Amino acid sequence: MRSVTAILASVLVLGAMAVSPTLAAEPETCSLSVTPSEGPPGTEFVFSGSGYTPTHLTLKQRGSPPRVTELDLEGADPFEIPVLATEAEAGRWTVIASIEGTECAGRASINVILPDTAPLAGAPTADGPAQPIVLLAFGALSALFIACAWLLMRRFARPA
Repeated sequence: MRSVTAILASVLVLGAMAVSPTLAAEPETCSLSVTPSEGPPGTEFVFSGSGYTPTHLTLKQRGSPPRVTELDLEGADPFEIPVLATEAEAGRWTVIASIEGTECAGRASINVILPDTAPLAGAPTADGPAQPIVLLAFGALSALFIACAWLLMRRFARPA
């Protein structure tokens, strides 16, 4: 009976030892934040993090191959990485700061938005005066409607 108990205790101890390194080792937490998260072309997006020093910065946009840049931050922790957006980079991007050869990868998203477009020269605007031709056409259509309504009222108002 003692040998069975010893064998079971040994199996339990060995099992605990086999599991304990994986339980004790927490996954690396690599966070990445960005300020601002949205802006027009010309905006400088600043990515920052702490607790690690990334070696690569990857920018991903749906439908395009990822852009990978090697970083030399000289061990900076915390770190900041400025990225200037151009008009050609309009859209939503996922940015990943990672350490090569590890699973450490901080993620953040940015949105490069295009500014509102200016109205074409000579096009009517909501706050500008209406074009005279539009007013004339609207007035003629209104007069025609009133004339037709008057004729129909006279025709149906006669006794049979």
